[in-house]
Amino acid sequence: MKRVFVLLFLLFFPGTVCANDTMDVWTTSPWLALVARFIGGVYVQVRPVTAWKEDAVVVRMVQARDVPFGARILCLDGDDLREHGFSFSDWKQARQLYDFLPFPQGETDSYLSDPSVLPFVAQRLLIALSGWDQTHYSYFQRRLAEFQTRLESTVIVGRKMLAGTRIVDLTGCSTQFLKAASCVLEKPAPASLDLWSKGEGKEELLSFISEKIRTDRLPVVDDLTSAAIRGVLASIPGVARLSRPAIDQDILLSFYDRYLYLWNMTGRGKSEISSSKGKEPKR
Repeated sequence: MKRVFVLLFLLFFPGTVCANDTMDVWTTSPWLALVARFIGGVYVQVRPVTAWKEDAVVVRMVQARDVPFGARILCLDGDDLREHGFSFSDWKQARQLYDFLPFPQGETDSYLSDPSVLPFVAQRLLIALSGWDQTHYSYFQRRLAEFQTRLESTVIVGRKMLAGTRIVDLTGCSTQFLKAASCVLEKPAPASLDLWSKGEGKEELLSFISEKIRTDRLPVVDDLTSAAIRGVLASIPGVARLSRPAIDQDILLSFYDRYLYLWNMTGRGKSEISSSKGKEPKR
């Protein structure tokens, strides 16, 4: 009877584990840290090698010399591992998600924030984590299923809020994220965008944005938008600004927060917020 109780307890309370049951995993990319933390759950202690600062710059949190040779390191591919100062010969527990990265290194943010790509990344993470810890494979598999289900439901909610919303896409890495919510995207002419990115044509940029806001279009910038463009638009109230998730945040909750923020910035969101002010809450 006691053994049955223990089994039931572990089944319904999988988060109750001993410290000895967890394993440390070092991640090269902040995006990998976010997904690995979700899939690994209570059995993985994620240690990011890099993280995002408030100004969107990627900073080194841990130097390679401070990571033990026996450490488990998770990277995108061999180039990503070497770029962060590691090697497969010295760090033999390092695992790469891809033999050859299926996208340019400079587009990592765009791909790893794309809801259509993330399930495949999470699946490769499952393989890597279970390779280190086969005992908890079933747990990692359940976490993967939860990740896929929650991601799908989050995107569905995003579509309900934002489908058909006309957005002026000035983002550096959020185009696919916005497309997943069925937004209607408009982009400035490449020549104008290039000019503004160099800090030139400020008046033209302000005039362009003012006209778009006046015609019920929502301009959106993100952390990888040119610093010159972000600087010019910093004080414009009708411009939406998307930030990367916090390094310790639930990645799917961050997606929902971004969708909700964009909805609040639209005319529909503002009107609903305005109409709800002063009303008694429903009981």
